[in-house]
Amino acid sequence: EIDRAAEAFCGWDPKHDHKKEGPKFEAYASSLLGSSPIALHFCEHFHGGAGEVQRFVNIGSAGDYTSVSAPFDALPQSVRQLPKGSDLIITFATGSVATMALNWAATARKAGVDSILIGALDEKMMTECEKTNTPCTLIRGGNISKLLNTDGAAQNLRSRPSLYPKMSVLKVGFYRELLSYGFNIWACDADAVLVGDPRPLMRQPEWADAHVAAATDCIDIPLDNRYPLLHCDLNTGLVFMRSTPEVLDFTARWREHIASAKELRIRDQAAFNMLLKQRPLMSKGRHTRLFTASNGPEQLTLGVLPLSRFLNGHTYFVQHAHTLPGAAPPLAVHMTYQFAEGAKFAYGKRQR
Repeated sequence: EIDRAAEAFCGWDPKHDHKKEGPKFEAYASSLLGSSPIALHFCEHFHGGAGEVQRFVNIGSAGDYTSVSAPFDALPQSVRQLPKGSDLIITFATGSVATMALNWAATARKAGVDSILIGALDEKMMTECEKTNTPCTLIRGGNISKLLNTDGAAQNLRSRPSLYPKMSVLKVGFYRELLSYGFNIWACDADAVLVGDPRPLMRQPEWADAHVAAATDCIDIPLDNRYPLLHCDLNTGLVFMRSTPEVLDFTARWREHIASAKELRIRDQAAFNMLLKQRPLMSKGRHTRLFTASNGPEQLTLGVLPLSRFLNGHTYFVQHAHTLPGAAPPLAVHMTYQFAEGAKFAYGKRQR
C-alpha cells in the first residue's frame, strides 16, 4: 500500500473542495511518499440523479492494454471502399439478439442509410448476417470473445452482470478500431433504430466542432428545446464520434475504464459519463448544444443531441411526441423505458 499508494488512492475530489484544501493535502501526501513527486489518480466521482456511483479499479490491471481487433481487411467491401471521413452507422450484437440486429439493419436501409455495419460478437451472429447479406465483421477480443461464445451463448447479456461489462469492452474497442481507419461513426445499440438519416446533422455548422455527441435519458422535450438537459445520463445507445486524435484518445481511455473497473455496474454508459463529467461540463455559448467536456487531463467538445430528434421509449411510445403539432421529424428511436427483461431475451424491447 505504501509502495503503490498513488495507485490505491482515488484522488482529491475538486468538486467538493469548497475550502480549497486540495493543494495542501496533495503536498502532505507527497511528503509521506518521498521526495519524488507522484501523480495521484484523478478522482472520478460521478453524480447521477439522487445517488453517486464511484469508480474503483483493480490495481493489478489498471493501465493494462486490452486488445480488441476488427481488421480493416476483414471488413465488408462496401465498408472498405468508403473514403476516409465518411460517416459509418454501426451496431454490435451476439447471435442471441440477431433478430434485433437484423431489424436495426432493415430500418436503417428503409431510412435511406446504406453505409452500415454490424460488429458480430460471436460466430452465430456472423452466420445470421451472411444469410441476409448484411454487412458484418467479427470482433475479436481474445478471452472475452471465448467467454461470449460459451458462457454468453443464447443469453440476454443484460441479465448477466459478469458478462455484460466484458461485452462493453469489445463494443468500445470496436468503435476505436473503426475510428482509427478514418471513419466517423454513429454507434447504435441494436435497439436504437433509425427512422431518418442522422448524418447530415453533424455536417451543419453548429455541430462541426463536436468531437462526440449523444442524447440523454431525459423526457422533457419542451424544456430540452430551451436548453440542453444535463441532469440525466448521456445514453450510449446512440453516440456520434468523429475520427480525430482527441476521440481516439478518449475511446482508448473509455475502453480501459470498463476493462479495469472493480464494480460490475461500471459498464460502457457509466464509464462514458464518468469520463466526460470528470469536471463540470462548460457551455461553449448561449445558443449552442456544445459543451467542453473532460478527456483525462485534456478536454474535448461534447454535443448534446436534441431529444426532439432522438427519441427514447418514453417520448416516442408514451408521449407520442413525434405526432404533436410542429414536431420535428425524428431521426432515431431508442427502445428504452420498457419492461419484460428476460434472461434469454429482452422481450419488452422486441415487442416495441
